[in-house]
Amino acid sequence: MAVIALSVGLATIVFSDDGNTANKKGDEAPKTAQIIPSGNFPRSVITDADGVVSAMPDLLPVIRSSVPHEVTLEGFNPDNTPTAQDYVGESFNRSMGRKLSIVIKRLDGLAKAKSAYSSEVVKRSDRHPKGRAEGLLVIGNSQSLHGLGDEAFFSTVEEGNVIRGYGAAKATYDLGGGLVACRTKNILVEIVWEGMNYLPDPNAGQRAVRLSSGQAKKDAQTILVAILNELNGSHP
Repeated sequence: MAVIALSVGLATIVFSDDGNTANKKGDEAPKTAQIIPSGNFPRSVITDADGVVSAMPDLLPVIRSSVPHEVTLEGFNPDNTPTAQDYVGESFNRSMGRKLSIVIKRLDGLAKAKSAYSSEVVKRSDRHPKGRAEGLLVIGNSQSLHGLGDEAFFSTVEEGNVIRGYGAAKATYDLGGGLVACRTKNILVEIVWEGMNYLPDPNAGQRAVRLSSGQAKKDAQTILVAILNELNGSHP
């Protein structure tokens, strides 16, 4: 088993090529990632007298524990500080694909956080023209969510032409899912969760089915609740 250590931002990522998972239409094995935090985070959230967050703990453990169990996400690549934490992960194989992006930002004060959240609502409410390039999300109309932080919303997303693998292992995926954005105090959280499954088809052998917006919403909210519990010092 090959092991490669790579320093990224404030963390060290150790990749181990386990060779257990094959890519669709090929046998290229993705790498799994074990992340060793640097320890440059407080043990718990720090707030001032007004309840404004001044430092966030490392949120990776609660994020990893809240990701849907049927999916193993490789390649979390954090470049994190007590001000901002970014996580990305994906898993693609012969039967399904999953892609996750989480951005958590601490802003200076409630006014800036409220303004940034309002700008995000406006930006995400504009339906993007449909495109085929990877990374171009087709975002549906947003709907408010209640009981999550101080304010939150959900939008459906679609992303086409996601290409993974090389040579004989190369495959193209069309993903569906959802985006959940939330403000809690002066913290902004955005989660984009996309996926698709290949299901047996008596006529075509297999048919591709995008992850439903309802399932994506449920999964993303589970991750969000875990993050909010950690930020608010509330553990179920």
